[in-house]
Amino acid sequence: MRKSISVALVGATVVACGLGVVGTANADNQPRVTDIVGVGSDTVQYVGDFLADGDNVGSSGYNTNNPSRRMFNIDATADAAGRAVYGAGGVAISPQVVLRSGLSPVARPNGSGAGIAAINTDAAHSIDYVRSSRLPKASEQNIAVASAATATSPGSAANGALHSFQIAVDGLQMATASATNAPANITCGDIVAIYKGTITTWNQVTGNSAGSTATIVPVKPQAGSGTIGDFESTIKACNGGVAVTYGPSVITSEEHDPSAIAGNPNAIGPFSSGRFNLLQSGYLSTYTLNSIKLQGSPVVGTTATSGAADVFYQARKLFIIVRDADVNSTIPFQNGSTLNWVKTLFGTAASWAGKVPSAGLFTSAGVTQAWADQGLTTSGA
Repeated sequence: MRKSISVALVGATVVACGLGVVGTANADNQPRVTDIVGVGSDTVQYVGDFLADGDNVGSSGYNTNNPSRRMFNIDATADAAGRAVYGAGGVAISPQVVLRSGLSPVARPNGSGAGIAAINTDAAHSIDYVRSSRLPKASEQNIAVASAATATSPGSAANGALHSFQIAVDGLQMATASATNAPANITCGDIVAIYKGTITTWNQVTGNSAGSTATIVPVKPQAGSGTIGDFESTIKACNGGVAVTYGPSVITSEEHDPSAIAGNPNAIGPFSSGRFNLLQSGYLSTYTLNSIKLQGSPVVGTTATSGAADVFYQARKLFIIVRDADVNSTIPFQNGSTLNWVKTLFGTAASWAGKVPSAGLFTSAGVTQAWADQGLTTSGA
């Protein structure tokens, strides 16, 4: 949910205190029992924000005309600019969030894996959907089915399964600072060598023997994110099918946060093509325009071709994941409608996320709308 609401509430609290009214003060607007709550992927969070509350160029979100029963999109990071705080050894300091009004704070799910784990252990149904940049793994689907015997997913075990809807396409490319010692295009094979630590300086990169002797700073996303999974699967393929063991110089940063790359001529890391487009639109005031660039042109949703001799690129699909029981629910979401919340928001081509008039919200987030029902499909172990 976007911060403007939070600011309004804080202001209202200040006024109430000035009038002598005593009440509970909360830093954030909290979801009500009638709201639909989503958590998960950093990659998909601005898509979710814009679908819920509209973009910064005048397009309305779902909640504009539906203030009583809202889509409540909880960002992966506590910072609206998509940044996280990291402590010693690259370990993220986990912020907390209130998932529903009246509940105690819990760790904020940050990433696709964290979001799926959260919904799989959410017996109270505080979470309704997960933003994800990957499909559920088979092991995650097995956990979902095994935990189906709860009040929120009655009937057959299949109703507890995770049901995925593709909503958009994105790309994953390598990013550097705009003023960089990196050559313009680095092959996937050399990216492997950089992250293994067998290439440590820019002049060791293929065809760049006259380049800088400065030490390369490889950056990787946080553990559990869909981005780290996609990045590792691609460099594994470029490494002859063998998983890459990271060298000692690799550092961890919040996925798609330009802070670890901008201003450092020796930094390089995987980055969402869509997030780059969003940054370049000027949406985030914390980002200085043109302070980072991508290897190759920023592209979204094209066919992945990365082989050892190719410039690193991976086409990605972005998903909303829900409980299958909710897909089949007969409970209407909005008064006067026969559609449940899944079919209203995500579950058909005519839903809020699937219909053509919402395409501009995806464009504002830097990605391309592309709806498809993936059902109970899983990917990986």
